[in-house]
Amino acid sequence: MGICYRLVILNFIAVGFALILSAGSSQAATLVNCTSSSGALTTFFNGVVSSGTTVSVKGTCVGDVFITNVANPGVTIQQDVSGGEINGSIQVFSSVVNIENITVDGTGGDNRGIAVNAGSPGFTTSTPSAVSLIGVTVQNFPDTGVGGEGGSFLISGGAITGNKNCGIFVHQGVSVQVSGTTISGNGTDPTDTLPGDQCGIHVEAGGQLTLGAAVVESNNGPALWISQGTVTDSGSTLSSPGTVTMPVVVVRRGSYDVSNDTITGTGHSNAIFATPGSAIMMQGTTVTQSDAADATVLVADGSTLLSLGGNHIANNATNGIAVSVTNASTFRQRNESGLLIPLAADTIAGAGSVQIESNMELGTGATPTSWTGAIAVAQNSSLRMDGGITVSSTVKLTQASNGFFNVSNTGENIVTGGVTCPATTNPSSHVAGNTVVLLAHLGASAVTIGNTPPNCLGF
Repeated sequence: MGICYRLVILNFIAVGFALILSAGSSQAATLVNCTSSSGALTTFFNGVVSSGTTVSVKGTCVGDVFITNVANPGVTIQQDVSGGEINGSIQVFSSVVNIENITVDGTGGDNRGIAVNAGSPGFTTSTPSAVSLIGVTVQNFPDTGVGGEGGSFLISGGAITGNKNCGIFVHQGVSVQVSGTTISGNGTDPTDTLPGDQCGIHVEAGGQLTLGAAVVESNNGPALWISQGTVTDSGSTLSSPGTVTMPVVVVRRGSYDVSNDTITGTGHSNAIFATPGSAIMMQGTTVTQSDAADATVLVADGSTLLSLGGNHIANNATNGIAVSVTNASTFRQRNESGLLIPLAADTIAGAGSVQIESNMELGTGATPTSWTGAIAVAQNSSLRMDGGITVSSTVKLTQASNGFFNVSNTGENIVTGGVTCPATTNPSSHVAGNTVVLLAHLGASAVTIGNTPPNCLGF
């Protein structure tokens, strides 16, 4: 997926916000004054609300709000010029709702903050809800801040913070688009140990999330948890506190398309953890941490990481692993200039590990990728170099693993520490194309073909 496509995605979100704003502000506002009656907002929505109504909230309105069957262009809820706040959840059923520049607080509540509740299996109504949040703060709820089953959210700016479970929960039938929002300090219930319940954003069971220029930080758990869901993310910053022992990004049978992000690991787990059967496509993204025990990026159990270039992946710990590919998984660098994605080099610092029938394919051509660290290939795995790659250390092929070297993408394959097959008996690892893997620029071959370790057998 190229840069142009990503810009289209972000522009689409912006247009969506603009259309919703214009629809919600077409009529004079109806004042709901909670300074004289704290339950006035709940009472207002217990009655019939006409589509196109704009509600101006004055004072602190207490109590849960239920909005049902308000068709497009829907109802708009906004803060009065003299100030206003909602202390209670907003539950939306088969309605279009626009909420602007107000705080929705769940202190003392017993429900999810803002939720869509129609359109997914198990619900009698079939019309999905559509909710926009523009400059809204959703905080302190005893469940998730924003989420539900059956509908969509457009979220721009504002903050989602201090909620007991995740900040955003994207479930089956739900589509969420987020731009410029801070999602922090969520997962405040340490007694809840269910996987994925304590996090910044949770996407599961067919949920779809488009994330742009968001800040997801300081949550008690992963910044992003994907389980059988789909996420497109561009220009965001993701991290977790150093006290968190889980990955910053978890992908389980999910899809994660990320570009121009900054992802920082905790030093106590992988920064990105992809398993099983997950697919990651990454471009122009920085993923770093310092952790001697855990790889910065782990791709495992039939998963794939496709690099489209311009990524920086590093593990700054002594002997730390930058990329680990294991159990029939693949890490591949790919030249997509034919799809108008600019050719850019990856920069990788830290060791590489390829194990158990897995594959690593490096080199995209004229722009050399720099890998500073040793690469170990074991247990019937394969390493390919296609030109335009420099490894500033060694490559070791062991346990019937093989190396394949060519310059089909132009450029050179350089391994400064040499390619070896250090079996304790006769070598069982093979190499093809030994003459096009070099010790230095225009140098000698980095691999010796022979029957005695650490020489490698030739194909």
